[in-house]
Amino acid sequence: MRAWVFLCASLLTALLFGAWPGTAQAAPGQPSVLILLPGQPGLPAAAAIASGIRAVLLTEWAFRVSIEMEHVDVARFTAPDVEERRLRAGFSSKYRDQHFDVIVAALPETFQFVLRARDELWPGTPVVVCGVDERSVRDLKPPPGFAILTTRFDMEGTVRAATALLPDTRHVALVGGASQPEQVYHDLIRQAVARVGGVDVIDLTKLPIADALARVSSLPEHTVVIQSSYQVDGTGRRFNGIDLVPHVSSAANRPVFTPLGLALGRGVVGGSIIEFEDIGRDAARMATRLLRGGTAPTTLSGAYRRTAWSCSESRASGSSTGGTSRARPGSSAHRRH
Repeated sequence: MRAWVFLCASLLTALLFGAWPGTAQAAPGQPSVLILLPGQPGLPAAAAIASGIRAVLLTEWAFRVSIEMEHVDVARFTAPDVEERRLRAGFSSKYRDQHFDVIVAALPETFQFVLRARDELWPGTPVVVCGVDERSVRDLKPPPGFAILTTRFDMEGTVRAATALLPDTRHVALVGGASQPEQVYHDLIRQAVARVGGVDVIDLTKLPIADALARVSSLPEHTVVIQSSYQVDGTGRRFNGIDLVPHVSSAANRPVFTPLGLALGRGVVGGSIIEFEDIGRDAARMATRLLRGGTAPTTLSGAYRRTAWSCSESRASGSSTGGTSRARPGSSAHRRH
Protein backbone atom coordinates (compact mmCIF):
# COMPACT_ATOMS: atom_id res chain seq x y z
CA MET A 1 0.00 0.00 0.00
CA ARG A 2 2.82 2.41 0.89
CA ALA A 3 4.56 1.64 -2.39
CA TRP A 4 1.34 2.42 -4.28
CA VAL A 5 0.92 5.73 -2.44
CA PHE A 6 4.55 6.67 -3.20
CA LEU A 7 4.11 5.77 -6.86
CA CYS A 8 0.96 7.92 -7.15
CA ALA A 9 2.66 10.83 -5.41
CA SER A 10 5.68 10.50 -7.69
CA LEU A 11 3.52 10.46 -10.81
CA LEU A 12 1.64 13.55 -9.61
CA THR A 13 4.91 15.36 -8.91
CA ALA A 14 6.23 14.49 -12.35
CA LEU A 15 3.05 15.75 -14.00
CA LEU A 16 2.98 19.01 -12.04
CA PHE A 17 6.66 19.88 -12.05
CA GLY A 18 8.07 18.05 -15.04
CA ALA A 19 10.64 16.06 -13.08
CA TRP A 20 10.82 12.69 -11.33
CA PRO A 21 11.42 13.02 -7.57
CA GLY A 22 15.05 12.66 -6.58
CA THR A 23 16.44 13.80 -9.94
CA ALA A 24 17.46 17.25 -11.07
CA GLN A 25 19.42 16.46 -14.20
CA ALA A 26 18.83 18.03 -17.56
CA ALA A 27 18.50 15.72 -20.55
CA PRO A 28 21.76 15.00 -22.40
CA GLY A 29 22.60 17.96 -24.60
CA GLN A 30 19.93 20.13 -22.97
CA PRO A 31 21.19 23.51 -21.72
CA SER A 32 20.74 23.95 -17.98
CA VAL A 33 20.34 27.30 -16.22
CA LEU A 34 20.27 28.03 -12.48
CA ILE A 35 18.49 31.24 -11.42
CA LEU A 36 19.44 32.56 -7.98
CA LEU A 37 17.11 35.08 -6.35
CA PRO A 38 17.47 36.94 -3.03
CA GLY A 39 15.34 36.56 0.08
CA GLN A 40 12.28 34.40 0.48
CA PRO A 41 10.09 33.34 -2.45
CA GLY A 42 7.55 35.95 -3.50
CA LEU A 43 9.55 39.17 -3.13
CA PRO A 44 8.09 41.29 -5.95
CA ALA A 45 11.29 42.68 -7.48
CA ALA A 46 12.95 39.26 -7.54
CA ALA A 47 9.80 37.64 -8.90
CA ALA A 48 9.60 40.24 -11.68
CA ILE A 49 13.24 39.63 -12.65
CA ALA A 50 12.63 35.87 -12.63
CA SER A 51 9.58 36.34 -14.84
CA GLY A 52 11.65 38.29 -17.36
CA ILE A 53 14.41 35.66 -17.34
CA ARG A 54 12.02 32.76 -17.84
CA ALA A 55 10.07 34.55 -20.59
CA VAL A 56 13.16 35.05 -22.74
CA LEU A 57 14.68 31.62 -22.06
CA LEU A 58 11.44 29.83 -22.92
CA THR A 59 10.99 31.96 -26.04
CA GLU A 60 14.54 31.25 -27.19
CA TRP A 61 14.79 27.60 -26.14
CA ALA A 62 11.21 26.35 -25.48
CA PHE A 63 11.36 22.85 -23.99
CA ARG A 64 15.07 22.50 -24.88
CA VAL A 65 16.27 24.29 -21.73
CA SER A 66 16.25 23.14 -18.11
CA ILE A 67 15.61 25.93 -15.58
CA GLU A 68 16.18 25.56 -11.83
CA MET A 69 15.40 28.37 -9.38
CA GLU A 70 16.73 28.84 -5.84
CA HIS A 71 16.70 31.57 -3.19
CA VAL A 72 19.63 32.96 -1.23
CA ASP A 73 18.34 34.26 2.09
CA VAL A 74 21.19 34.68 4.57
CA ALA A 75 22.02 38.38 5.02
CA ARG A 76 19.05 39.17 7.28
CA PHE A 77 20.03 36.67 9.99
CA THR A 78 22.10 37.49 13.06
CA ALA A 79 24.62 34.80 12.04
CA PRO A 80 24.71 35.01 8.23
CA ASP A 81 27.89 32.94 8.02
CA VAL A 82 26.16 30.03 9.73
CA GLU A 83 23.14 30.31 7.45
CA GLU A 84 25.38 30.46 4.40
CA ARG A 85 27.18 27.27 5.41
CA ARG A 86 23.81 25.54 5.71
CA LEU A 87 22.75 26.87 2.32
CA ARG A 88 25.97 25.75 0.67
CA ALA A 89 25.59 22.27 2.15
CA GLY A 90 22.02 22.09 0.89
CA PHE A 91 22.94 23.18 -2.62
CA SER A 92 25.93 20.81 -2.67
CA SER A 93 23.72 17.86 -1.75
CA LYS A 94 20.78 18.80 -3.95
CA TYR A 95 22.79 19.48 -7.09
CA ARG A 96 25.71 17.09 -6.66
CA ASP A 97 24.79 15.31 -9.91
CA GLN A 98 23.59 18.43 -11.76
CA HIS A 99 25.72 20.39 -14.20
CA PHE A 100 24.72 23.99 -14.93
CA ASP A 101 25.79 25.70 -18.11
CA VAL A 102 25.00 29.21 -16.83
CA ILE A 103 24.06 30.72 -13.47
CA VAL A 104 21.97 33.91 -13.39
CA ALA A 105 22.31 35.79 -10.09
CA ALA A 106 19.81 38.61 -9.50
CA LEU A 107 20.34 41.58 -7.18
CA PRO A 108 23.17 42.21 -4.70
CA GLU A 109 22.68 39.45 -2.12
CA THR A 110 22.90 36.62 -4.64
CA PHE A 111 25.78 38.34 -6.43
CA GLN A 112 27.82 38.43 -3.23
CA PHE A 113 26.90 34.82 -2.47
CA VAL A 114 28.03 33.59 -5.91
CA LEU A 115 31.28 35.53 -5.63
CA ARG A 116 32.01 33.60 -2.44
CA ALA A 117 30.56 30.20 -3.30
CA ARG A 118 30.86 29.58 -7.05
CA ASP A 119 34.30 27.97 -7.00
CA GLU A 120 33.16 25.56 -4.29
CA LEU A 121 29.70 24.68 -5.62
CA TRP A 122 29.87 25.26 -9.39
CA PRO A 123 33.55 25.67 -10.34
CA GLY A 124 34.08 27.30 -13.70
CA THR A 125 30.39 27.84 -14.46
CA PRO A 126 29.71 31.16 -16.24
CA VAL A 127 27.70 33.63 -14.17
CA VAL A 128 25.41 36.42 -15.40
CA VAL A 129 24.76 39.00 -12.68
CA CYS A 130 21.88 41.46 -12.99
CA GLY A 131 20.12 44.13 -10.95
CA VAL A 132 23.19 45.59 -9.23
CA ASP A 133 23.82 49.31 -9.20
CA GLU A 134 26.78 50.35 -11.34
CA ARG A 135 28.19 52.45 -8.50
CA SER A 136 28.49 49.41 -6.23
CA VAL A 137 30.80 47.53 -8.63
CA ARG A 138 32.76 50.45 -10.04
CA ASP A 139 36.02 49.35 -8.40
CA LEU A 140 35.34 45.60 -8.49
CA LYS A 141 37.46 43.27 -10.59
CA PRO A 142 35.24 40.19 -10.91
CA PRO A 143 36.68 36.71 -11.32
CA PRO A 144 36.85 35.16 -14.79
CA GLY A 145 33.52 33.97 -16.11
CA PHE A 146 31.37 36.73 -14.60
CA ALA A 147 29.26 38.97 -16.84
CA ILE A 148 27.76 41.80 -14.78
CA LEU A 149 24.75 43.67 -16.14
CA THR A 150 24.47 46.81 -14.06
CA THR A 151 21.81 49.44 -13.77
CA ARG A 152 21.53 52.73 -11.95
CA PHE A 153 18.83 52.97 -9.33
CA ASP A 154 17.88 56.55 -10.08
CA MET A 155 17.23 57.85 -6.60
CA GLU A 156 18.39 61.32 -7.58
CA GLY A 157 15.97 61.34 -10.52
CA THR A 158 13.15 60.48 -8.14
CA VAL A 159 14.13 63.23 -5.68
CA ARG A 160 14.42 65.74 -8.52
CA ALA A 161 11.08 64.64 -9.96
CA ALA A 162 9.46 65.24 -6.57
CA THR A 163 11.05 68.66 -6.09
CA ALA A 164 10.21 69.70 -9.67
CA LEU A 165 6.59 68.73 -9.11
CA LEU A 166 6.55 70.38 -5.67
CA PRO A 167 9.21 73.13 -5.72
CA ASP A 168 8.50 74.22 -2.14
CA THR A 169 9.78 70.86 -0.83
CA ARG A 170 12.09 71.21 2.15
CA HIS A 171 12.03 67.71 3.65
CA VAL A 172 12.21 64.13 2.32
CA ALA A 173 10.72 61.49 4.63
CA LEU A 174 12.60 58.29 3.86
CA VAL A 175 10.48 55.17 4.45
CA GLY A 176 12.22 51.82 4.18
CA GLY A 177 13.32 48.62 5.86
CA ALA A 178 15.81 48.12 8.65
CA SER A 179 17.74 45.11 7.31
CA GLN A 180 21.39 45.41 6.30
CA PRO A 181 20.89 44.52 2.59
CA GLU A 182 18.40 47.38 2.26
CA GLN A 183 20.79 50.05 3.52
CA VAL A 184 22.51 50.35 0.14
CA TYR A 185 19.26 51.63 -1.40
CA HIS A 186 18.56 54.00 1.51
CA ASP A 187 22.11 55.37 1.28
CA LEU A 188 21.60 56.13 -2.40
CA ILE A 189 18.51 58.18 -1.52
CA ARG A 190 20.35 60.04 1.25
CA GLN A 191 23.19 60.81 -1.16
CA ALA A 192 20.69 61.97 -3.78
CA VAL A 193 19.04 64.36 -1.33
CA ALA A 194 22.45 65.78 -0.43
CA ARG A 195 23.26 66.37 -4.11
CA VAL A 196 19.94 68.07 -4.79
CA GLY A 197 20.55 70.48 -1.92
CA GLY A 198 18.20 72.64 0.11
CA VAL A 199 16.35 69.56 1.38
CA ASP A 200 16.88 67.46 4.49
CA VAL A 201 16.02 63.84 5.33
CA ILE A 202 13.49 62.68 7.91
CA ASP A 203 14.78 59.12 8.39
CA LEU A 204 12.05 56.57 9.23
CA THR A 205 13.96 53.43 8.21
CA LYS A 206 14.62 51.98 11.66
CA LEU A 207 11.07 52.14 13.03
CA PRO A 208 8.48 49.43 13.60
CA ILE A 209 5.93 49.60 10.81
CA ALA A 210 3.19 50.92 13.11
CA ASP A 211 5.42 53.80 14.20
CA ALA A 212 6.43 54.54 10.61
CA LEU A 213 2.78 54.75 9.55
CA ALA A 214 2.04 57.05 12.47
CA ARG A 215 4.96 59.31 11.56
CA VAL A 216 4.00 59.65 7.88
CA SER A 217 0.50 60.67 8.93
CA SER A 218 1.80 63.79 10.72
CA LEU A 219 4.68 65.06 8.59
CA PRO A 220 5.40 68.79 8.45
CA GLU A 221 4.45 70.95 5.50
CA HIS A 222 6.73 71.05 2.45
CA THR A 223 7.57 67.35 2.86
CA VAL A 224 7.51 64.53 0.33
CA VAL A 225 7.74 60.84 1.16
CA ILE A 226 10.11 58.56 -0.74
CA GLN A 227 9.58 54.85 -0.23
CA SER A 228 12.63 52.68 -0.59
CA SER A 229 13.03 48.90 -0.27
CA TYR A 230 11.04 47.59 2.70
CA GLN A 231 11.50 43.96 3.70
CA VAL A 232 12.17 44.08 7.44
CA ASP A 233 10.96 46.66 9.97
CA GLY A 234 12.70 47.83 13.14
CA THR A 235 11.37 44.87 15.13
CA GLY A 236 12.56 42.27 12.62
CA ARG A 237 9.11 41.65 11.16
CA ARG A 238 9.23 40.56 7.50
CA PHE A 239 7.23 42.12 4.65
CA ASN A 240 6.83 42.11 0.92
CA GLY A 241 7.58 45.79 0.52
CA ILE A 242 5.19 46.37 -2.36
CA ASP A 243 2.33 45.19 -0.13
CA LEU A 244 3.12 48.08 2.22
CA VAL A 245 2.99 50.78 -0.45
CA PRO A 246 -0.81 51.34 -0.37
CA HIS A 247 -0.74 51.44 3.45
CA VAL A 248 2.03 54.05 3.46
CA SER A 249 0.29 56.05 0.72
CA SER A 250 -3.03 55.91 2.54
CA ALA A 251 -1.56 56.91 5.90
CA ALA A 252 0.72 59.67 4.60
CA ASN A 253 -0.43 63.28 4.81
CA ARG A 254 2.12 64.17 2.10
CA PRO A 255 2.63 62.80 -1.45
CA VAL A 256 4.61 59.56 -1.83
CA PHE A 257 7.23 58.99 -4.52
CA THR A 258 9.31 55.89 -5.27
CA PRO A 259 11.97 54.57 -7.67
CA LEU A 260 10.17 51.19 -7.78
CA GLY A 261 8.00 50.69 -10.84
CA LEU A 262 6.10 47.86 -9.13
CA ALA A 263 4.58 50.47 -6.81
CA LEU A 264 2.77 52.41 -9.52
CA GLY A 265 -1.00 52.23 -9.18
CA ARG A 266 -0.76 51.72 -5.41
CA GLY A 267 -1.19 55.33 -4.34
CA VAL A 268 2.25 56.76 -5.14
CA VAL A 269 2.68 59.82 -7.32
CA GLY A 270 5.55 58.33 -9.35
CA GLY A 271 9.26 58.83 -9.83
CA SER A 272 12.22 57.73 -11.94
CA ILE A 273 11.36 54.08 -11.74
CA ILE A 274 13.16 50.81 -12.39
CA GLU A 275 11.63 48.11 -14.61
CA PHE A 276 12.66 44.80 -13.03
CA GLU A 277 11.25 42.54 -15.73
CA ASP A 278 13.43 44.29 -18.31
CA ILE A 279 16.45 43.60 -16.11
CA GLY A 280 15.55 39.90 -16.17
CA ARG A 281 15.02 39.86 -19.92
CA ASP A 282 18.45 41.34 -20.62
CA ALA A 283 20.05 38.85 -18.23
CA ALA A 284 18.38 35.97 -20.08
CA ARG A 285 19.57 37.33 -23.43
CA MET A 286 23.11 37.37 -22.08
CA ALA A 287 22.69 33.84 -20.73
CA THR A 288 21.46 32.71 -24.16
CA ARG A 289 24.49 34.32 -25.76
CA LEU A 290 26.76 32.32 -23.44
CA LEU A 291 24.81 29.09 -23.97
CA ARG A 292 25.38 29.47 -27.71
CA GLY A 293 29.12 29.76 -27.24
CA GLY A 294 29.42 33.53 -27.29
CA THR A 295 31.49 35.71 -25.02
CA ALA A 296 30.37 38.57 -22.84
CA PRO A 297 31.95 41.82 -21.65
CA THR A 298 32.80 41.94 -17.97
CA THR A 299 30.22 44.67 -17.37
CA LEU A 300 27.30 45.93 -19.41
CA SER A 301 25.32 48.90 -18.18
CA GLY A 302 21.67 49.17 -19.13
CA ALA A 303 18.97 51.81 -18.75
CA TYR A 304 15.85 50.22 -17.26
CA ARG A 305 14.29 53.34 -15.82
CA ARG A 306 11.64 55.78 -16.90
CA THR A 307 9.96 58.78 -15.33
CA ALA A 308 6.37 57.80 -14.65
CA TRP A 309 3.38 59.29 -12.91
CA SER A 310 0.19 57.76 -11.60
CA CYS A 311 -2.30 60.17 -13.15
CA SER A 312 -4.82 60.32 -10.28
CA GLU A 313 -2.11 60.86 -7.68
CA SER A 314 -0.45 63.52 -9.88
CA ARG A 315 -3.69 65.46 -10.03
CA ALA A 316 -4.07 65.10 -6.27
CA SER A 317 -0.63 66.69 -5.89
CA GLY A 318 -1.63 69.64 -8.05
CA SER A 319 0.25 68.53 -11.17
CA SER A 320 -0.96 68.22 -14.72
CA THR A 321 1.98 65.97 -15.58
CA GLY A 322 1.11 62.66 -17.17
CA GLY A 323 2.59 59.89 -19.23
CA THR A 324 6.06 58.40 -19.20
CA SER A 325 9.48 58.81 -20.74
CA ARG A 326 12.01 56.07 -20.94
CA ALA A 327 15.53 55.14 -22.01
CA ARG A 328 15.18 51.76 -23.66
CA PRO A 329 17.64 48.90 -23.11
CA GLY A 330 19.77 48.50 -26.20
CA SER A 331 19.81 52.23 -26.94
CA SER A 332 22.77 54.56 -26.69
CA ALA A 333 22.17 54.58 -22.94
CA HIS A 334 23.79 51.12 -22.83
CA ARG A 335 27.47 51.48 -22.12
CA ARG A 336 29.93 48.60 -22.48
CA HIS A 337 33.07 48.54 -20.39
